[in-house]
Amino acid sequence: MIRISFPELETERLHLRKLNKKDANQILKIRTDKEVIKYVEMGEYKSIEDAENFIVRAENGVHEGEIIFWGITLKETSKVIGTICIWNFDKNIHKAEIGFDLLPDFHGLGIASEALDCVLDYGFHKMKLKIIEGYTNIENKAAIKLLTRKGFEKMDEFTEGKMLMGIYWLNI
Repeated sequence: MIRISFPELETERLHLRKLNKKDANQILKIRTDKEVIKYVEMGEYKSIEDAENFIVRAENGVHEGEIIFWGITLKETSKVIGTICIWNFDKNIHKAEIGFDLLPDFHGLGIASEALDCVLDYGFHKMKLKIIEGYTNIENKAAIKLLTRKGFEKMDEFTEGKMLMGIYWLNI
């Protein structure tokens, strides 16, 4: 496998960068926020150690070429306000999955949209992906609205644990 340097990305307002241990408090804040986690089934984070372990897993996934996981920060600060990733790669058909979250204080400001545009551009133009999928709980109206506004189309539904999830695809 060819290793490339981690792709830090920038938009007009945002810096998308690699997570580090200094981000553990913010990751804990994101991963324990009731609004952020209500549409996903993940183990509940209870401590800073849980957040640190998450960061280590993300770093390992990046190192192994399994995921590109960015912390979303505003350019004027280094504080992580959300995350976005490309992962679950299928190299045979040039497909990957995208995932993102954002602290509620930053909802409705176009930040998720701006970060998503940047990562989609990176995925399609730099990684040469042909399909990017987004999976979301069908009750997560904001995520569905964002995905459909970006051109994603609903392809299917499936049950994950107790949640009904929608599969959305964007292809070029």
